[in-house]
Amino acid sequence: STIPFTKEFVKSQQEIGQRVPIYRRYSLRYGPGSSVIPRGYGTEPSVLWDESNGGRTADDVCQSSGPWYLRAPIDWDEMRQLDEHVSNKLTKAYELQEARKQEIRPFLSRMARQQHEQRNRR
Repeated sequence: STIPFTKEFVKSQQEIGQRVPIYRRYSLRYGPGSSVIPRGYGTEPSVLWDESNGGRTADDVCQSSGPWYLRAPIDWDEMRQLDEHVSNKLTKAYELQEARKQEIRPFLSRMARQQHEQRNRR
């Protein structure tokens, strides 16, 4: 789920001296910080950025590699890191993710065809 950052919220934070970049949506974690990030060959951005993030908890990944899995309630230290994180790590990870998706697409298509054929034989 997401929480919209309204103009009023941003203005209120600026009035108390908080520098708030305008992110229209703030994605929340869907699991606890103890959730383990999957290892292996996949499309998880934090693992594409740094393979050693696989097998770590979401909290550990955030501690060692940046705000990949934003917390709720908002962690202002993570928010301050977002500009750099999005500009550098996340942008590159999404490029790697797209390349990985292109790479695995033929295999997934073949698997889907095989499953479809098996169902039709029954």
